[in-house]
Amino acid sequence: MSAKHVVKQGEHLTGIAVVHGFGDYRVLWNFPENAELKKKRKDPHILFAGDVVAIPQPRPKTVSKPAGAAHDFVLAATQLRVELRLLDPFSKPIANAPCQERTDDRGDDGKPTGAVIGDTLTTDKDGRTGFNIKSTAIDSELKVFVSTPLPPPVPLPAVRDKFDLIIGGLDPVTERAGVRGRLNNLGYFAGIGDGPEDREQLFWAIEEFQFDNKLTEAKRDGSKLPNGDLDDASNTLKGKTRVKLVEVHGDKEPL
Repeated sequence: MSAKHVVKQGEHLTGIAVVHGFGDYRVLWNFPENAELKKKRKDPHILFAGDVVAIPQPRPKTVSKPAGAAHDFVLAATQLRVELRLLDPFSKPIANAPCQERTDDRGDDGKPTGAVIGDTLTTDKDGRTGFNIKSTAIDSELKVFVSTPLPPPVPLPAVRDKFDLIIGGLDPVTERAGVRGRLNNLGYFAGIGDGPEDREQLFWAIEEFQFDNKLTEAKRDGSKLPNGDLDDASNTLKGKTRVKLVEVHGDKEPL
């Protein structure tokens, strides 16, 4: 009989799999009891708080080795790849810039183990860079320097920009929180929570995004204007705006 795991904010399927003793998230993703979750979410690494993941019973693996000798067994660590495109406040790529990441890790039991300082990276001409993290990582911080760091004991150069990354923190774009998160990442301030003021801020952020991407809705007088309201069932822009938001954000979440 399978166990049940209720997803908390910031969790993704690879991390959930590791905590439950599975090295490959696909064991959970393709488990028949998770068929409805798979159909609903489509991307295993973009889940929503409250989703329920069925956990199959682990299958023990046996290996035959001769007695009377020592044997080494190596367990491969499961890692995730973080791919980023860094933009300045004017949406221009932060190109050819030296940077360094620091990741707060968790052990396989899900408990914090401390920070790990990564190697120095450099963005490309489009502002893109990437690095590997443990599948149980909590969050990460990326500092962009004004010049390339030199080996210690030389002090680090001044920080030009700093980006705080919440691993697994992106919600599905079908949820209001997912729309808000993507808009905030793109520089359209869409609020933080889900109170009345935040919803109004989300409305204006959606409208501004629609305007910038030429997404309009025809009016009775023949004019075409952004709508700004994804929650209106009659909004003909609903699907188009979500698709464009995923495209511009670059997370490639299937809809």
